[in-house]
Amino acid sequence: PRNDIFFHYSKEHVNRIRENLNIDKDDYVVLYAPTFRNEGGLSVYNIDTSNIISTIEKKTGKNCKIIIRMHPNFIWYGKAEFYYSKKVIDVTDYPDIQELLIASDMLISDYSSTMFDFMLLKRPVYLYATDFEDYQQMRGLKEWFFKVPFPLCHNNEELIQAILDFDEQVYQQRCSVFDKLYGSIEDGHATERIVNRLKLIMR
Repeated sequence: PRNDIFFHYSKEHVNRIRENLNIDKDDYVVLYAPTFRNEGGLSVYNIDTSNIISTIEKKTGKNCKIIIRMHPNFIWYGKAEFYYSKKVIDVTDYPDIQELLIASDMLISDYSSTMFDFMLLKRPVYLYATDFEDYQQMRGLKEWFFKVPFPLCHNNEELIQAILDFDEQVYQQRCSVFDKLYGSIEDGHATERIVNRLKLIMR
């Protein structure tokens, strides 16, 4: 049900979300939404926000802003050392990440299932994982992770290059192949089906 929003949002809805975040409706918005780590380390979140912004601005010709949404569990470990500004905005306390997703043009994550939510919007996803081997040893990664259609970047240089090399047609083809392999039943009517089911049970 939480993903129904991806099928029913409007430009007005997106504009209201962006306005609340002091983001212009024409800005190119990158959402950085990584998951937490068991050991609470901070170094794995060291994305080069300045370079990402300048790269995207040169490529798109648009003003770029990065909104950063840390995992709720992260509050136990302190704050990652980002240089927040008018272009790099902390949205960790924003109540609904699904709204942040529909208001974003690109997602940078790591091992979070947020990648699949954003995939429903058919917008680019990049995985930034400097601790790939350590994370795999610590928590394990399922077989499907190695088949996702998103670039897996192990450092900032690879991330910037992946952004520069992005090909819309190739990306959509890869997403389509992955979707056919694992299947998706998302159609925007999950809430409706649940409500109807509850009504039937409660008669």
